Amino acid sequence: APTVPLHVHRGAWVGCVAYVAVLYGIALAVSQGLWRVDIFQRGELDAVLVQGGQWWRAWTALTLHLDAPHLVANLGAGVWFGYLAGQQLGGGTAWLLAVTGAAAANLFNAQFGPATYRSLGASTAVFTALGLIAAHTWRTRFHLPQRRAQRWAPLIAGLVLLGWFGSAGEGTDLVAHALGFAAGC
Repeated sequence: APTVPLHVHRGAWVGCVAYVAVLYGIALAVSQGLWRVDIFQRGELDAVLVQGGQWWRAWTALTLHLDAPHLVANLGAGVWFGYLAGQQLGGGTAWLLAVTGAAAANLFNAQFGPATYRSLGASTAVFTALGLIAAHTWRTRFHLPQRRAQRWAPLIAGLVLLGWFGSAGEGTDLVAHALGFAAGC
C-alpha cells in the first residue's frame, strides 16, 4: 500500500497544556468562589440570547462544565484529539481551528436549533478536533492510488469514533457533537 511521508509537528503538547490550563483554571475559579456562581447563566449557550445578539456565548460555553466528570471527560478526550490534530496541523493551527469550528457549530446550533436549546462544555471542540484529524488524514492520502475502502477509511473511522465517544451518556448533545465533527471536516 502506498504511503504518504508523515510530517509530525513537534510541540503539539503545548496547545494541550494551554487547553487544560484554561478549562481547569476556570473550573477551579468557579469552584473556589473567585467568580460569581451565575457565571453559568452569563456564559452558557442559550439559543434565545445568542439570537438576541449575545454571539460570544458560542465561545464562553466551551469553557464551562457542569461537574467534575463532565470536565474530566472533556479534558481527556480534548487532550487526546487535540494532541493528534496538533501533530498533523501544528498546535496553534489545530487549536485555533478546533475552537473556532466549535464556536461556529455552536452558533449554527443556536441559530437553527430549537429556541429552548442550551449547552455547556468543550465537547463540541473535542469533536471538531476529531473531524480535523479525519479530514486531514483523508485529504493527505486522497491522491494516492488505493482501493475505495482505503481512500475513505479516515473519514469512516472518524465517524465511528464520533458515534462511539459522542453518543455515550445521559444528556449527551448529539447534534452539537455531530456539528462539531462536521465543522472540523
